[in-house]
Amino acid sequence: MVVYASLFGVGAPEVLVIGVVALLVFGPKGLVEVARNLEKKKKLCELSSQLSESFRFVKLISRFLDQADKKFCQLL
Repeated sequence: MVVYASLFGVGAPEVLVIGVVALLVFGPKGLVEVARNLEKKKKLCELSSQLSESFRFVKLISRFLDQADKKFCQLL
């Protein structure tokens, strides 16, 4: 019985070919730069997600305060 490990349908031989092609296209220094840029993009996406969550929280607080203000005005 043979077991193949794959991620998203891409096995080890395919990953090796992709790595070799990337190395040939970008070169060793260029490949390092591509990896750095991908890491920066990942961090930027995480920051964007956190910022979006913060905006949702502020919007929720704003709605709550608007409702509280309306109820307070009704009491007067």
